[in-house]
Amino acid sequence: MTERQTNAAATLIGLSPLLYLVPGAQARALGGAAWIGCLGALPVLALFGWLLKKRPVRTPGRLAAAGLALWLMAAAAAVLHGCAARYSTAVGVFRSPIPYAVLLLLTAVPAALSRKKALFRASEVFLPVVLALLGVVLLCAAKQLRPARLIDLTSVTLPNAARAALPVCCVGLAALVLPRVYAGAQPGAAPGIGLAGIAGLLCAAAVSALGAPMTAQLALPVFTLLRNLSLLHTVERLDALMAAVWILPDVTLLALLLRAGGDSAARALALPQGRAPVLVTAALAAGGAVLINAQGQGFPERFAPVLAGGLAAIALLTSVQKRA
Repeated sequence: MTERQTNAAATLIGLSPLLYLVPGAQARALGGAAWIGCLGALPVLALFGWLLKKRPVRTPGRLAAAGLALWLMAAAAAVLHGCAARYSTAVGVFRSPIPYAVLLLLTAVPAALSRKKALFRASEVFLPVVLALLGVVLLCAAKQLRPARLIDLTSVTLPNAARAALPVCCVGLAALVLPRVYAGAQPGAAPGIGLAGIAGLLCAAAVSALGAPMTAQLALPVFTLLRNLSLLHTVERLDALMAAVWILPDVTLLALLLRAGGDSAARALALPQGRAPVLVTAALAAGGAVLINAQGQGFPERFAPVLAGGLAAIALLTSVQKRA
């Protein structure tokens, strides 16, 4: 894998959870200044990416591989449920997220079983498509923006800024670590900086158009913003269009989690790596997604602790898989 492909993969997989954790958490913490929390994550992710680039890639021990496998399986379950719940909200064909979870697994499992280089090469193609769509929909929302709402600094304190930056930091850390665990690829600081910048744009757009109080209450503020927009008065329901295109980062992230989780579990149990561990990981992720759905709680509240496990992945950086 080239450095460009690695950076593209790290950025692409970080875009999937950003739609759940941004900008609602930031608006609840900082109000109209939600974008400041995203910018606060910039130096953290830039420093982490630079330090990660300097560290060698090593083979994990069995204990470290077991802990890593458990975290990856939990993350796969949370991602599967969150993506499926978003499709049930944005697309609306099925009210339950279960059918969408099945469709995601049917797409992600073959990708997880494919050659590792193929997924990185695909990410290099997928990322410009996703970013182009994001740029188009933000331009379509320009008429609804009220920049004056972004200068409300009454809630800006250091603890609130840290609360707002934490979800972005967790997403960035996980996005930087996962390619390294998956295939020994080492992204630099660019993906983390890019993800923090995109999160800041999403916060600014949602708060400017919807206002901080409404943004803080909504589960998916970005999709609410896009629901009443049209492209050149011909394409309506841009939220459904964005949900359809966002399947690219969703499937990429889920495939990396399933393959990395299966490989780590096989290493922990001293078993050969192959199809069986990946399929078992997918089955466990499906079961975890059903349990999360049965709890009836919002996805951000369920996924935030799993993402916080990305912080614990720092301790595993000296014991991750060799370059494939």
